[in-house]
Amino acid sequence: MMELPDTDSTPGERFTRSRLRPGYRAQDVDDFLTRAEAGLVTADEVERVQFVSTRLFSAGYDEEEMDEALEVLTRSLRRGSD
Repeated sequence: MMELPDTDSTPGERFTRSRLRPGYRAQDVDDFLTRAEAGLVTADEVERVQFVSTRLFSAGYDEEEMDEALEVLTRSLRRGSD
């Protein structure tokens, strides 16, 4: 089972919510990461995944924080496949 990096998110949420700027739609991210945690995605899939961006006043997950977490996940999956 894949463990994702810790973040400074609100308890009960995986990542920090964006405020007054676009973010990644939380449900899409959560669904993908649930599959990743179950070992059902590859490093290539993580590199190619694209999430829908939220509109200005609809908070999503912080895009920068998510992108960093996806990079960590990709490196971890690549190490595990060596």
